Amino acid sequence: MRIGKLLIVGLLVCTLFLTSCGNEISTDEFQVNSTENVVESDNVLNSEDHKQEAIGILSHGANWSEEEENYSFSYYGGQLEIPYKMNGNGICTSVGFLLYLDGVPQPYTIKGGDEKYKYMYVIEGKENTDTEFVFSFVPVTGKAGDTVQLSINSISSPSFIPDMVSTFDYGMYHQSIEAVYDITFHQNAEDALVDADELCMMSNVSNQQTDIDKKEKKYIQEQSLEPKLDLDTSVYRDLIIDHHSMLIDRKLDVADKNIVHVSYIMMGHPGVEYKINFYFNHHLLLDKSKKINTIALATGKMNTIEFDLDLSKITDGTFYAVAIPVNADDYPEDAIQTEKYPSIHLYKGAK
Repeated sequence: MRIGKLLIVGLLVCTLFLTSCGNEISTDEFQVNSTENVVESDNVLNSEDHKQEAIGILSHGANWSEEEENYSFSYYGGQLEIPYKMNGNGICTSVGFLLYLDGVPQPYTIKGGDEKYKYMYVIEGKENTDTEFVFSFVPVTGKAGDTVQLSINSISSPSFIPDMVSTFDYGMYHQSIEAVYDITFHQNAEDALVDADELCMMSNVSNQQTDIDKKEKKYIQEQSLEPKLDLDTSVYRDLIIDHHSMLIDRKLDVADKNIVHVSYIMMGHPGVEYKINFYFNHHLLLDKSKKINTIALATGKMNTIEFDLDLSKITDGTFYAVAIPVNADDYPEDAIQTEKYPSIHLYKGAK
């Protein structure tokens, strides 16, 4: 089990109206119209980005009962319930959660609340107070006798998006910390159809593995924050949108573009396998096949997932990728964990 604490900053709002695979979806649930959690600061990140900053500390994890001994969960059919709690302050009182079962995105509900299945619910807590709630879902995968890992990832202050007036990038906003638990299946997961908030914005998806050439190795080293990047123990990933690497400048004006081409690149630690998921304003992105892409890292190889992203119905939005390892236990001596790519702001012209 991994439960962490994280220092993060930020708060603002985003609006988006899109068409999903079935129904029209509004992301009004991610709008924040109050700035009561914002603390003004004179800190200047660079000459262009004069920002108000808010600071918070977040912790979250399973809400174990006093008699709990195994610190794992069991599935006997029907709805699986995961008692949970979080504690935060500053902007970390507003937290969205993404769940994955064996790397597959897990739609869920919050017990006692909205019965609609979603890939992210935002929990609003109080300053320095334990907020308790229960994740409830029908598992998307798992067979009797299996032990499957449940990964619970937080996105702090998910409503933040640069307004391109006073803020121009995410900075440390939308940071993620992960808690991982085992679920033992005593019954097969039910083959239930769940109507969740997916967005069919992807097309022409490809997933391939190629050799890393000298030019790419030089580029990787130049982009890396490490003095010498060791691809035997580290993982390198990049998102390239219309030939623009988003590693440093995490915003892109997509005015007059209905379609942009996205390349997600990952290489490094040989043998580690990941399931790769893409999100727009915290809604899961899929193509018509609804297939989740899997990649396996290998020595001297580069994995690339490419697709066209339909932006015809968007004005502003947060775009990112999440890579969930599915065999981290095979490398107990290494820090193999979920890799969330920093949030990218796609917008259409100056506001």
